[in-house]
Amino acid sequence: MVESTEYSAKKYPIINLYEEWELSPNIIKTLITCGITNKAILRQMHQHDINEIFSKRSQIGDKIFFRHKLQNWREEIKLPSLVCCDTIRVKTLDIEDDLSISPMSSRSSSPEASSSLLKTVAMPLLTPIISKSNQPIQLHNISPPSPHVMQTSSASIKAKFPPMIPLNTKSTYRQMPTTPNLDFSEISRNFEDNFDLEAELRKSFQGQKILENYRKYNILGKSDQNNLTRVVANYHLMTKMPLSAQIYMFYATKIQELFPTESKETYYLPANYKMRRAPRGKLYDRFCNMKRQTRADEESIVQNIRTYGSYQMQTPIYENMTPSIMRFQLEHSEEEYIAIKELLFNINEPWEDIVSEWKKSSPYRLNEIRNDADSSKSIEKWPRYRDPQGFELIDVDFAVMYPDKSVDLLINYDTFCEKIQPIYRSEVKDKWSSKHLELLDNFDVNKDTKDCITALLIHAVMHPPVLPGRIKISITDAQRDLVLVIDDIMNLDNEREKWDPSEPKIIAVGDSFENLLEFYVDYDGILYQLPTFIKCLDTVIKLCFVFNINYPIRNKYIWTFFQQYFFKIESPDCHPKIANLMGKMNS
Repeated sequence: MVESTEYSAKKYPIINLYEEWELSPNIIKTLITCGITNKAILRQMHQHDINEIFSKRSQIGDKIFFRHKLQNWREEIKLPSLVCCDTIRVKTLDIEDDLSISPMSSRSSSPEASSSLLKTVAMPLLTPIISKSNQPIQLHNISPPSPHVMQTSSASIKAKFPPMIPLNTKSTYRQMPTTPNLDFSEISRNFEDNFDLEAELRKSFQGQKILENYRKYNILGKSDQNNLTRVVANYHLMTKMPLSAQIYMFYATKIQELFPTESKETYYLPANYKMRRAPRGKLYDRFCNMKRQTRADEESIVQNIRTYGSYQMQTPIYENMTPSIMRFQLEHSEEEYIAIKELLFNINEPWEDIVSEWKKSSPYRLNEIRNDADSSKSIEKWPRYRDPQGFELIDVDFAVMYPDKSVDLLINYDTFCEKIQPIYRSEVKDKWSSKHLELLDNFDVNKDTKDCITALLIHAVMHPPVLPGRIKISITDAQRDLVLVIDDIMNLDNEREKWDPSEPKIIAVGDSFENLLEFYVDYDGILYQLPTFIKCLDTVIKLCFVFNINYPIRNKYIWTFFQQYFFKIESPDCHPKIANLMGKMNS
């Protein structure tokens, strides 16, 4: 659905009709830009208008699809088929032995017949007319014959219009070429019927290796996935068909059908106009890279599905939730909630009573946070968050939001560590990660340190995002940004200047990275000391949901992965890299 302000259904109601036709956002944008903004224009549209609207080679598929939908719509409202005012279809005419016009005149001497003759004579000729002096005759200087000429003898006609071919030779005028009214559904059906992914893979050694590895391990490694996209891309380039979002999705579906443990989103994730997100995925990236390498026609491969660029603006976490939990139903009157708020402000102990009153006020507080643009204001209104045990209050609020998910990460993290280690051993390549991967088998390393290393190694198999301005982050920098390791918590103030205080940060304290002893979460001047590293991960995710803030941008893939893997909370910002790792973990 087209959501931008410039191209909205409120401004252009015709967009509702275009969406009923299942036109892509790119086609709709093209039509609106060209001024096709109401049904009256569609009723008057001719074939050559469509050719002018979709004039680029990369838009051939869009042109066929739009023409098919427009033709069906015209039939539904009892309008004639598409015509072109400047294209005249000439019926096949038999030229007599002496190119005499009299036989045609004998068939009909009506004004309509005369008009037909004039049009035929005025048509551009495939062969130049040669005079007796062997010089081409310029027809634009010849004035049309008057009606009485139609009654003249064939000899006089010959004198005025010399023959374009030798006399006593029979020939036939061929119909002028016109743009065929193709059926897009038929083309799509033939394309789908002809594509056999398994057969294409068996044609090459790399393809056979992909099939063999999948039979052995029931999963595709990174190398196999890249080789698979290369096979698909090579096949498509041989078809010489322009790409579209539908074709990308078709290929991704075929891959999932042949390899059930693979995720479609790994290979193609469509553009999201609302979130200003460009299309992406391994298959999409493959075509983009091939286009750059071969210096092909700038718009022949992927231009028709490009949108806003490679970087996606982040969306507040509440917008990732289902509508049913964006607001929370209040069980008490507002006056009672205000009274509880004052009580919480003044009461100091016992802590159990504070937690009990806090739980009662959670729906009211969460709605209030939802209305605040700045989480700092929410913390000022509810200063109990700054208590040393304030992370327990965050647990309470999250439990109100998701009653059955509060402990999912805490109880399932050990199983996660066991399942992801084989993936690390097959895909980790960089030096820092390879070195620390060995520590997971070292019995002298404590459990919290191993849990921390396991989380950091995710960056080695799911590379960090590209920042605005196409700034790439190294794996090591992303790992350091996820967890700050210092030797003394008293040195934290010197480090705080290096990151945005509005982003939660995990702090690990130890004399070396192989021996981490204390763990903290720092956010907006609040420092929670937590018992384990796993509890740090749990607190950061819950804190982002409760305060409705974004995940730290350099690590948003990891946090979104944890959100979906442990808490089973879906996110519209599911990058293909996340879907890829999810598929491997769930296989």
